[in-house]
Amino acid sequence: MIQMAQDMFKLLQDRFRTTLRVMADLAESVGVPPTVTSLLSGQDRADQADVYEVRRADPPPVEVQQPVAAPSTTEVWQPVTREVPAEEADKRKPAGKKRGLTGGPVDLSDTVRRLEVDDAIGGSTYLARIIWSLGVAELEGTGPLRPADIARMVMSRSAVSLEPPNVARYIRRSKPTSIAIAHSEGSSNFYKLNAEGHSLFDSLFKIR
Repeated sequence: MIQMAQDMFKLLQDRFRTTLRVMADLAESVGVPPTVTSLLSGQDRADQADVYEVRRADPPPVEVQQPVAAPSTTEVWQPVTREVPAEEADKRKPAGKKRGLTGGPVDLSDTVRRLEVDDAIGGSTYLARIIWSLGVAELEGTGPLRPADIARMVMSRSAVSLEPPNVARYIRRSKPTSIAIAHSEGSSNFYKLNAEGHSLFDSLFKIR
């Protein structure tokens, strides 16, 4: 391979020299000074180029490929979440401290039964919890309650967990006819049972 390259190089060099000489002769024929045509003929450089050395090319660097890590086959578990209705979410939450009906200023254990998780009025557990808490508050002399007070009483007196915003949202959207606004303080409404609410409380929660 090296000998073949040398032969090709000599052939190209001879052709190049011949071309330069032809150009120099043509230039001299049209009156170009010899000092210029000598540059075209390149005699000095051609004489020196007769002897050359073809250096063996250095071998190309060997590229070391880094091992590619195999893709992990371990599946990452992602929890699947779904939207849970407010009433169902309240049922799933851990129950607060069970104090029963003896936690208030008056012991109503023999008068009112404890609120259960599945108590409902007209299919609504929220309405049952509101009616129960307002009825208990009235018997204890506490008076009307805000939604936050209703939730606090339900969680402290039963095994039910109830969020105050859900109570306020239910009253605002459902507008139950069994309760009424006793008075307001700022943006807070205090609720009490009306005649329909008293009838529901007596029939569902009073102990006979």
